[in-house]
Amino acid sequence: MDPTENVLEIRDLVKDFPGVRAVDNVSFDIKRNTVHCLVGENGAGKSTLIKILTGVYDRTSGQILLNGEEYDPHNPRDAKQKGMNTLFQELNVVNQLTVEENLTLGMEDTTFGFVRKTDKINRMVEVLNSIEPSIKPKQLVSSLSVAQKQIVEISRAVAAESDIIIMDEPTAAISESEIARLFNIIRSLREKNVTVIYISHRLDEIFELGDFVTVLRDGKHIGTKPVAEIQDRSELIKMMIGKTVFEQYTPREIDCPDTILEVKHLSNHRLKDISFDVSAGEIVGFYGLVGAGKTELARAIYGVDDYKGEILFKGKKLQPTPEKAIAAGIALVP
Repeated sequence: MDPTENVLEIRDLVKDFPGVRAVDNVSFDIKRNTVHCLVGENGAGKSTLIKILTGVYDRTSGQILLNGEEYDPHNPRDAKQKGMNTLFQELNVVNQLTVEENLTLGMEDTTFGFVRKTDKINRMVEVLNSIEPSIKPKQLVSSLSVAQKQIVEISRAVAAESDIIIMDEPTAAISESEIARLFNIIRSLREKNVTVIYISHRLDEIFELGDFVTVLRDGKHIGTKPVAEIQDRSELIKMMIGKTVFEQYTPREIDCPDTILEVKHLSNHRLKDISFDVSAGEIVGFYGLVGAGKTELARAIYGVDDYKGEILFKGKKLQPTPEKAIAAGIALVP
């Protein structure tokens, strides 16, 4: 294999913590201008590997080559300067600043402490326009959607001439239409000579977006394959957990049909006329995008946030304070 095909080469990488080996002799290559997916269960070693690549952790042993040269970042800033950028789930933007100011955040050109307008800003704005022209440099980032904020971060990484952009669960908090737009942008990064390491638990995204996929399990490298050579989800799941599973889900019968929680017409600054019942022994899930009101609903039931409406727990009206909720037998795990 021509070594110039690989932008990143990981050889016998080990990371030990007291009492545990989080990355266990991992070796694989990442080809240039591809979308390389990284998958595995929680605790498989993905986060530790990424923290080594981004300079958060020092490796215990092993070798990493970036563009054929030894790569050993001392901190995240050093990793960025060497061409390794990361887009985390928790976006690294400042809502109170403009898009333009966010693009150069931490990389401003200054004279005697004053920010100067330079070609760097113009270059970053040009990259942003080429990726998403609807985002205007002078608008506040607080006015953007989560997906648009991601695009600002991607533009900043591309303008900084990153060789690799690591994306950690980038679709966790955006809508289906925004996901489609993000995928188009990720595919277009190949034209800008950018390689993407894509981390996701959504296997459908792996098959739709990925060129290659690497599977980690218990800190070990299980395999790296072209996505086109993987037959279906079950093969990928078997690599991830080490056994074949059946994906069919059969709802369980509730043994106790008695209603334990009644929420009636709950409203506040975020919630709009929410009503539902929960039976004893039942597991009820709430899902939605960031800002949909999931957290606010939990806080209201627990008595942290004020609300209008009524909550009955075990047939009695629940007083809206955490003290009363705890005394009644309700716990909040944030």
